[in-house]
Amino acid sequence: MSTNSQKPQRTSVALTRDEYEVIDVARTHFNSTHGVNVSRTSFITSLATKYNRENNLLCH
Repeated sequence: MSTNSQKPQRTSVALTRDEYEVIDVARTHFNSTHGVNVSRTSFITSLATKYNRENNLLCH
């Protein structure tokens, strides 16, 4: 049993309501175009991963 009660550090980026609305419009379009139902969290994670990959920010 682990005695370490500390949770890992998490970095968060706060999005504005307007940014969420733009993301939801894009996600709705993506879902309908591809016949899927991707959650908002998964969609945002995918966008962040794509950004990181395109900017060589992923750890190798």
